[in-house]
Amino acid sequence: MNAPGSEGRDVAQHQTRHMTAADSTQQIDTPSELGVPEPPRVRLVDVRTQRGPGVRYRVEVRLRSPEGQEVVGAYEDATSATGDVRIGAEAALAALRDALPGAPPFYVAGAKTVRAFDQTVTLVLIGISGVSGPARLLGAACNEENIARAAVLAVLNATNRVRAPRLTP
Repeated sequence: MNAPGSEGRDVAQHQTRHMTAADSTQQIDTPSELGVPEPPRVRLVDVRTQRGPGVRYRVEVRLRSPEGQEVVGAYEDATSATGDVRIGAEAALAALRDALPGAPPFYVAGAKTVRAFDQTVTLVLIGISGVSGPARLLGAACNEENIARAAVLAVLNATNRVRAPRLTP
């Protein structure tokens, strides 16, 4: 027989014991699997980096537009610990402008890396003007040992949150 007031504790322990690893890795249906069309997205194809003479750093980004057209954007500037993140983000925006020609102007409002959850995370804050709704979009990506790629993914994570029809005038 349980002590008075211990029934709730036993139930909570029972529920905790029955939650398995399989429960936490259960597959979640994507919108397309549920019969709901996915919003149009810009997709990453490739990121290439090149260290130039002196302190020059160039990032070239290849994206696929929602219509399937491949576009390329590049950006080059002086390299630095935080500057490399910004260079990657600027290259992503250069390609994004070609992928979404009707979209309002995007700009990099901030870009940096932070330590969180025992790993390095890249954060990019994208400014957007000329539309109703959010004026800033935040994207994040794990560094994946390639800071330029992480910056590009952070830009796409920020901008792909807003459906393309909302971005077009």
